[in-house]
Amino acid sequence: MTLLLPLWVPTDPDAYPPSELRLGAAVALRREAAAGPPLTSGIRVRSGIIGQRSLHVSATTTPSSSVRIAPGQAVVQGSGAAQGAYVITSTAEETRDVGAADASLPTKAIVYARVYDEDDGVDDGNPATDPFRWEIEVLRGTPAAAPLAPALPTDALLLATVTLPAADSTYADADIADGRQHTTAAGGVLPTVLATVPADPYPGEMVCRTDILGTTLEMFDGAAWQRIFERRIWNDPTLSSPWAAYNTGIYPTLGYSVRDGILSLRGVIKSTASTAANATIATLPVGARPAYRVALIVPGPANVLERVDILTSGIIAVQAANAALSSLLFDNINVPLG
Repeated sequence: MTLLLPLWVPTDPDAYPPSELRLGAAVALRREAAAGPPLTSGIRVRSGIIGQRSLHVSATTTPSSSVRIAPGQAVVQGSGAAQGAYVITSTAEETRDVGAADASLPTKAIVYARVYDEDDGVDDGNPATDPFRWEIEVLRGTPAAAPLAPALPTDALLLATVTLPAADSTYADADIADGRQHTTAAGGVLPTVLATVPADPYPGEMVCRTDILGTTLEMFDGAAWQRIFERRIWNDPTLSSPWAAYNTGIYPTLGYSVRDGILSLRGVIKSTASTAANATIATLPVGARPAYRVALIVPGPANVLERVDILTSGIIAVQAANAALSSLLFDNINVPLG
């Protein structure tokens, strides 16, 4: 058995009430607000996976109409007011058949994990199946020119949405959109993207925004999320001819980074031939371009200073005509974009 009995469901009807065990375990998990007054809405925790690869959905190695679901663990919050949450575990890879697409229209299907607990009114009505279990299931939507994913059932955790192109019967990773969200222990740092940032943050809660280039750590101050750390990511623009990296074994090539409205440049380059006045070195992308033209003075060969401008179009250009420059140094350059 690879889908283990979820914690906590009844194994002995005379034992300690499982719903109370689940509610008690909530002290260790990240709480989540529920609709309604606190006294009637129940104690809830955040549903989500535990671990980066847990229950990740991907295409089969040989193209087919099935998908693979990686082993792992997750927490599924019950829909009842006093139902509590279930910890579910899969110990081996599973596959599920999504089926062939409609002959003429695309379709969306969802892959999800669902808990069945007869004591809390969630049962499939099939006497041949265990009333206390969890399953990985596939639900298809209605074929349409602009198809919508079907609604997620109760007591379920979305794992992925699969887009089924018309008349297709094999699916690739490009057809699968990851739908998982993370959960964490109470007080833990929560990995998240903007769409799944907690709607009910508490003062001091911290999240790691994995959808922001460079990955950002943010803390809720009681009124808003405040960025407290961002790892700087350097990008290398394409150098125009005849510019080239100086010596990447010693220095980085020309690179740029944007953080908190500041453009930073680094690196050493050279020209392998003479250049005309206003010769383009590289072009920065939208989002890394200043609002006004910026004039820089940078060291060239033998520490002779050269003027280099950054235009609002993103062009970085050396202003004077030159014979081949053996070096041009861009370290420690910081330019406000506003």
